[in-house]
Amino acid sequence: MAKKKPDAEEITPRQRRIADLRVSGRTFEEIAAEVGISPEKAHAEAGRVFASLVGEDAATIRTQSELRLDNVLVHANRDLRGASTQSERSTLYGIILRAESQRAMLLGLSLKRADQ
Repeated sequence: MAKKKPDAEEITPRQRRIADLRVSGRTFEEIAAEVGISPEKAHAEAGRVFASLVGEDAATIRTQSELRLDNVLVHANRDLRGASTQSERSTLYGIILRAESQRAMLLGLSLKRADQ
């Protein structure tokens, strides 16, 4: 049986801050440092926020997609440092731009649904 979706009012101010920081593009490591918690706790808190806003199933899909996009970004940024030609750099910049855009859209849609 699916969990009951809590009201948006049940989200704590810290959880909302974590969600806002994530939507602005901060990594879980950056959020953890700013809020004073571990990166794992930041990830868990962000997951709770999105689960409460959009339901468990949607939050699980969003989290999996977000983790995949983060993985793409990590690898593309690493490869960018070793790129030897302008063509390689241009391709990697395009990958990074698309992944950042998709992550922002994914996270923004989650918060937009909560505000409705």
